Amino acid sequence: MEPVAAQFAHLPMLSSLLQYEPQDRDESVLAGVDQVVPGLAESYELAPDGLLLELRDAKSAAGNPLTAADVAYTFERAVAVEDSIGKFLMTTGGIDPANPVTVIDDDTVRLNGAVTPLVLFAITYYYPGILDSTVVKQHASEEDPWATEWLRTNSANFGPYTVESFEPGERIVYTANPNYWEGEPPYDRVVVLGAGAQSPVQLLKSGSADFAARVPGGVYAEMKDADGFDTYVSPSLSQQVVVLNKNATPALGNPDVRRALSMAVDRQLLADTIYSGTAKPAGSVLSASVPGIDEASGTYYAHDLDAAKRLMATTPFAEGFDLTLTVSAGSAPGVDANSVAIALQSAWKELGVRVQIENIGSASRFSEVQTTSSFEALLTSEAPAAADIPYAMSLLHAKGGPFNYGFDDDAVVSDLVTRAVAQPLGDERTRLGVEAVKAWNESMGSIPLVDTGIAYVAADSTCGLATYPYLAALAYRLSPC
Repeated sequence: MEPVAAQFAHLPMLSSLLQYEPQDRDESVLAGVDQVVPGLAESYELAPDGLLLELRDAKSAAGNPLTAADVAYTFERAVAVEDSIGKFLMTTGGIDPANPVTVIDDDTVRLNGAVTPLVLFAITYYYPGILDSTVVKQHASEEDPWATEWLRTNSANFGPYTVESFEPGERIVYTANPNYWEGEPPYDRVVVLGAGAQSPVQLLKSGSADFAARVPGGVYAEMKDADGFDTYVSPSLSQQVVVLNKNATPALGNPDVRRALSMAVDRQLLADTIYSGTAKPAGSVLSASVPGIDEASGTYYAHDLDAAKRLMATTPFAEGFDLTLTVSAGSAPGVDANSVAIALQSAWKELGVRVQIENIGSASRFSEVQTTSSFEALLTSEAPAAADIPYAMSLLHAKGGPFNYGFDDDAVVSDLVTRAVAQPLGDERTRLGVEAVKAWNESMGSIPLVDTGIAYVAADSTCGLATYPYLAALAYRLSPC
């Protein structure tokens, strides 16, 4: 399965220590990273040496009680098998990989380390879903001490559903965990299908599927007014962006050129047409779904072609310049990336910019081009894992950020981000983050196009569509109407 589908497929079977509740339908801002509620941990306390967690009474699908040993095993296993995402989350939360968990007693653990303000978010993610260590160890061997092969196609968990069968690329069949701590799941059996040659429309209209997650814009538009179905677009952290490599050409290093490029783009037209209503015009460097970002909308996001032309005329590039825009089939999930590129080519032609579209067929080759910054302009998606302004800016838009592929190096922005990241969660952290965003929006380091949403379609017999903080819909929140 592709990564987004794999994320969705994990969610029915895993239960994390803390979690986020689905928000009300039509909520436009996602929950802050600290707005967690109890999960397998009934309570928590931040301590000088880590995060103390009191476990609740819970049983796995196999009937085994949750213990502190299960928590320790889950984190130790992630380190031992070099689970890159698990280790990334530990780093994000400040959990020490060399000594991640201390067992206090059967029902109490401490996650060790100089925990960061994002530690609560890190342990809500599905990757640290707690494993039933008793079951996993039964399938370990000398050659495979962590039962990696067995866990590729099986589950051992405390979540609402457990894996009955798995056919890679085809389907996963889940059955209800009768011991689930939040109560009996609403369905006895859940089948997650890989659409294959069939479109989501065919599957839904034929009755072969009751619910489709992250459907393409065209599917959403087709099903929006179809009888017997409910559709919804949930906000996400993702933006469609043209990343500009400011080291690649003198024109892109000029802030007024970047501002002009931004003002020449009709974002509302893109959202309404190519994105079929599943996106909203970007108004800042981060999605409007991030808490606090509404205080930092930018001047150069509004479509004003005349102003863009006047501004370009004041630069050394008044006669235009050549620009290569690199795209791939996966550049714009859910829509045709070439259509986006052609729309930009047409808009920027009005400024005298001669856009050559470079289409890369290989996903791995496109990833290499992005991570090595071997491009001039790149159509891609940016989606920070957490709805926290300083964290997102530190990754994507501050000097030295690991995903700063466009070489953003504004000194004011980087200083504000550094100061914000050092703050605990609260008003001062948010204030500094907002100031950093305002400074970035002034210089327009790249060209955010639209805030992309997550489109869902459900048969009228299926209820529960809502705004889901982070990741895909929690399938166990769906229920028969």
